[in-house]
Amino acid sequence: MFGFINHANFVNHAATNGFTGGQFQNMAEKVWQAVYAETRLEYKRYLYLNLAARNDWSSTLEKDNRSLFYPSVSLSFVPTDAFNIKSNVMNFLRTRVSYGTSAGFPSPYSTRSVLSQNARGFVDRSGSVIATNAISSFLGNPNLMPELSKEYEAGVEAQFLNRRVGLDLTYYYRNTENLITGAPLDNSTGYGFTYVNIGRLNNKGIEATLNGTPIKAGSFQWNVTAVYTRYRSVVEELSGSLKQIQVAGYGDPGNYAIEGQPFNVIQGSKVSRNANGDLVVTDQGDWLPADDIGIIGNPIPNYQLNFINELSWKGFTLTAQIDYRDGGDIFSTTARSLLARGISKDTDVNRDMAIVLPGVKQDGTPNDIAQGAGSAYFNNFGFGPSEVSVYDGTTIRLREISLGYVLPKALIAKTPFKNVSVRALGQNLWFRAVNFPEYVNFDTDVVGTGVGNGFGLEFITGPSARKYGFTVTATF
Repeated sequence: MFGFINHANFVNHAATNGFTGGQFQNMAEKVWQAVYAETRLEYKRYLYLNLAARNDWSSTLEKDNRSLFYPSVSLSFVPTDAFNIKSNVMNFLRTRVSYGTSAGFPSPYSTRSVLSQNARGFVDRSGSVIATNAISSFLGNPNLMPELSKEYEAGVEAQFLNRRVGLDLTYYYRNTENLITGAPLDNSTGYGFTYVNIGRLNNKGIEATLNGTPIKAGSFQWNVTAVYTRYRSVVEELSGSLKQIQVAGYGDPGNYAIEGQPFNVIQGSKVSRNANGDLVVTDQGDWLPADDIGIIGNPIPNYQLNFINELSWKGFTLTAQIDYRDGGDIFSTTARSLLARGISKDTDVNRDMAIVLPGVKQDGTPNDIAQGAGSAYFNNFGFGPSEVSVYDGTTIRLREISLGYVLPKALIAKTPFKNVSVRALGQNLWFRAVNFPEYVNFDTDVVGTGVGNGFGLEFITGPSARKYGFTVTATF
């Protein structure tokens, strides 16, 4: 907009939004330089070696930490070409191994503490504009370093039965050193937030894709693709004397990095338990909160499956994708609120009926304290320990379905178009989170932590959307 959206061009200057008080405009500058080299070697079209190296320099770090060198190498071998294998069963086979590195740098101004200045802090009674100066709540970390990921990967690709069946299998193992992570600080230090490097984070997983054509008869063809993914992420080491770092969310609940635990493990308030593991209730019959927060969930799914079916016949193509997520814990404020207030049919019962919560009293005897259903749901789901509102995120979903048609050449022969096709589609048409209360209708795809590392936390986020679309594509 040729510099128009710049408050310096206005007669009355304002750097903040008058409605929300938030920042109206900001500008950040950084210098990033890099040198990159790559070469590829090939031997008789069945052995391939790739070598690459890169060095980055970023102004977002202090001088001693600005430079980082990271190389990569990959080797692939095609036995079917090397040994001239010609078979209707095994049509193609390739194996590959690789080692790669990648770098990450922080955003500008992360290494130095700054003084916050407000040229128009307030106006006194005489009309004089008073400027204010204050120490920023952000603590710069001059020792911040770039993060470096080192990944080892092995895989195999194969095609069988005249290329009607294909398999692509990959195993990876990744170590990330000096992971840049935001860390809250105790306000008694005079600061509220800083960036630190986590010592070492390990990720490993499997990705497998199986595709095939079960039916191919005349103009009819059925293609199927199945994708399986599974990964684990563990914090192997934290820096210095740190025992844990809050990654996202609130203190209760929140995502944390804890040495020896999955990255993003959920911590929050828990229900007190006795030595036998029984839930303990108060004198009023509500679950008794524990004295401190603890681990209440692991948001990482056990695995995920995606099924894509494609049916084609005489210009028509019908495609459907079904997703399955197994496990992965989710804390949901939406479910918490609906259940607590009886808005969901799951707790829309006679709110005056008597309920006895499972557990034991503080003297160890079975709980026999009855209370109204309304109070029981409200006190324990609405304002009880966060542990009560953690659910298994297993979900079945119809991700997308579409129907397309390519017009026959005869219909467009006298038009300027070479190809014309139409397509109708729907997305997120149906889902079921099988371990959530039935009538909450919760969508496990929604998150409440915005952009960042947060995972498995939902804070009354807007509902997901069901989308419909129609497209017409024409080429000349």
